[in-house]
Order: sequence, then C-alpha cells, then structure tokens
Amino acid sequence: LMFYSPRRATAVFLESLLVADKENPLIPKLVRGLFALARDGKWQGTQENACALLALARYVDSFESTDADYFARVFLGDDLVSKEHMQSGSKTSAQSGIPSQFVKKEKGRENITISKDGHGELYYRIGLSYCPMRFDRQKIDRGFSISRIYEAYDKKDADSVRKDTKGFWHFKAGSLIKVKLRVSSPAARYHVALTDPLAAGTEGVNLNLKGSAVSKQKNNWWDWWYTWYEHENMRDDRAEVYASRVNGGELTYEYYIQATTPGEFIIPAARVEEMYSAETFGATSIDHVIIE
Repeated sequence: LMFYSPRRATAVFLESLLVADKENPLIPKLVRGLFALARDGKWQGTQENACALLALARYVDSFESTDADYFARVFLGDDLVSKEHMQSGSKTSAQSGIPSQFVKKEKGRENITISKDGHGELYYRIGLSYCPMRFDRQKIDRGFSISRIYEAYDKKDADSVRKDTKGFWHFKAGSLIKVKLRVSSPAARYHVALTDPLAAGTEGVNLNLKGSAVSKQKNNWWDWWYTWYEHENMRDDRAEVYASRVNGGELTYEYYIQATTPGEFIIPAARVEEMYSAETFGATSIDHVIIE
C-alpha cells in the first residue's frame, strides 16, 4: 500500500508476463503505455522508476537483444512499394506514402504486406489520412465514442436552441449556447486531443476574458482544482482540449458559443484522438444549423 501506484503495477505485470507468457499480445501495449506515462524520461518516484526500468530491461533482453540489421519491404498486393535497409545506430526509421485513390482504383491491391529479412525487431504503423467528401457522414467510433449536443445557456430561454425533425439545429440570433461533448473509451488513452469546430455564424465565448458574456461557474472547490484535461484553448474557429492521459469511462467537456450571424451553416464533426496513434479516434456526425 505504501509504494502502490498504477504505473508501478503496470510495470510489475509487464515483467510477470515476460516471464510467464512471452507471446502474450498485451506485452507491446504495456510497453507503449509505460513509455507514454514517463515525463522527461522518468516516472514518479524511485519505486516507479525501479519497477519500470526492470520491466523494460527484461523486455529488451527478450525482444531486442540482437542489433537490428535487416531489409524491410512493403507490398501493396503484389507490387513493391518500399524497401529499406534498417540498422541499429544508423537508419532506424523510414516512411512511405501511397495515395488512397491509387489503392481504391486498382483491383488486387486490397492487402498490405510487410516483410523482414534479417535480424532484429521490426516496428511499424499503418495510418490513413483522409477528408470526407460528403456532408451527411454519421459518427465514427474507433476506440473512442463522442457525442455533441447544444443547449440554451439560459433555461428561461430554452426555445432559443432546438432540433427539428430533420435533425437540423436552430439557434436564435444573439443567443448564448452551451456546447456539451461526451467522450468515452473502454480503456486508458494517452496524449488525447479533443477538437470541436465552431459553426460559421457563431463565436466562441472565452471564459478567461474579463467581461465575457458567460462568467466562470463552479459548483464547489473540487471543480476549481480538478479537470480531466490539462490544456484548454478557445480559438476563432474551434475549441481544443488536451490531456496526457485519460482513464477508461465517460468524460464531459462543456463550453459556450454565441449565435451572431443569421443563415444556414454546416457544423464539422467534433473529433477526439490519441495524437500519436491517430488510428484510435472518434468523431461525431456532421451537423447543420440555421441561425434565425
């Protein structure tokens, strides 16, 4: 009890798996998690540092005892896309890009194959960068789930924000609006970024500015001291939140906007992701708003 911490427990569990079940697929995930929890190359306290270093040293002895010296090849179908000679102490990383339309249009190129000839561990990541071509995209859950709703800031003026039968939002011009985002994940995530674009025709309300339309309201001292995120930005076109680590479960983030310009606008999807593992992400649907 005196020396307990989640990071120390993670390290002890990792070292145990390396002894009892070396092929367990959790091992690389635990290694990645330990590195993500380090700050400036160290963990919190001598107990955490000792346990983490012992576990990672055993991992290196088990999987990286041989210096890397191999050829890595990437195939798209039967076509060679990339060939790299990787060596410890010299070339240790490489990156290749393939246009997605090239993949889409060519039959027989559905599979990506990565091969290695030589000695040492090969680590790789496959990612997809894209831009949606349609405005009716539904929400996406890929390790995160996120939802977005709008509410009137003043409950006495509840009719200033409503959603019609077509799913379109209606804002009363000049009204203050609360944006509520709910994020959930089944497990802990690291280096999390949450971004919510503002609808054209609205402006964000910066609570840190003196004289803003909405004043900071906290229910108790705990709300002043604790938030699940570490950094918060209100920009001209979006709201941003960052956290180095979040636990599994549900989180809520709220901010305020003001409807300023009448018209019909698109609200891009809100998105939450692991910044350095962008394949773990979630996005809301794309919404429409009419400011009247």
